[in-house]
Amino acid sequence: DIMAAQVVSLCSDEDRPYYSLINLMLSSQTKDSVTRDVMAELHKHGLTVSKILATDDDTLTTLINKVSFYRRKTAYIKATSQALLDRHGGRVPDTLDELLSR
Repeated sequence: DIMAAQVVSLCSDEDRPYYSLINLMLSSQTKDSVTRDVMAELHKHGLTVSKILATDDDTLTTLINKVSFYRRKTAYIKATSQALLDRHGGRVPDTLDELLSR
């Protein structure tokens, strides 16, 4: 959607897949305008795998607390970021099969 594209356009080409993934995770059961605003806050904070993993859960929860189910999404974002680091060197894979691999 247009709102997601506005925020995703803020990042570098290299970071775009991670921004898109986090945007998708936050958008579930959340209004687009709220997701856009939270993504803008995450962008200011620093939205990279390493930055998110270095962010304590309370801070991340505070950054995303406007989205629905923000406590669960904090845990999912941290787990996903750790999995990306462990399994894919911190990058979002090019295919869904790679992304879902264990």
